[in-house]
Amino acid sequence: MFLVGLWMLFVSQMQRAEFIAGVCAAALGAVGDGIVKSKRFAKFRPRPQWLLLFSWEPWYVLEGSAAILWALAKRLLGRKSEAQFRVIPFRSGGDDSESAARRALAIVTVSISPETIVVGIDRHREFMLLHLIAPTATPKIARKLGATG
Repeated sequence: MFLVGLWMLFVSQMQRAEFIAGVCAAALGAVGDGIVKSKRFAKFRPRPQWLLLFSWEPWYVLEGSAAILWALAKRLLGRKSEAQFRVIPFRSGGDDSESAARRALAIVTVSISPETIVVGIDRHREFMLLHLIAPTATPKIARKLGATG
């Protein structure tokens, strides 16, 4: 019922066809959820304090948007781009559900900012590859989730 409610909010219409489509989409989502859980395909058990890091995201989005606009302005004035790839040490952990959650949250929370994208995490060498629009320090949110650089 929750998924049907989300669907109805998404489409913003109270028509019979939309309700039927919502029921079908919710059923598909529930079946997919059941399959993933029964196969133990996806491991995800975050610590509650990690989820609180999402409260920082509005600031990161504003700060990242300003950095993107500043980089665009400099580029329009004829300056060379300062975009770069950077490797930072990252404690990637093992195959347990808590480590998997930490890696997933690090990728999502750091990449929400428009100026920084996590390209990937190398679990064997224990590093994270970032693409940055402007050279900056390692994002604090990444340090909270295991980055050490």
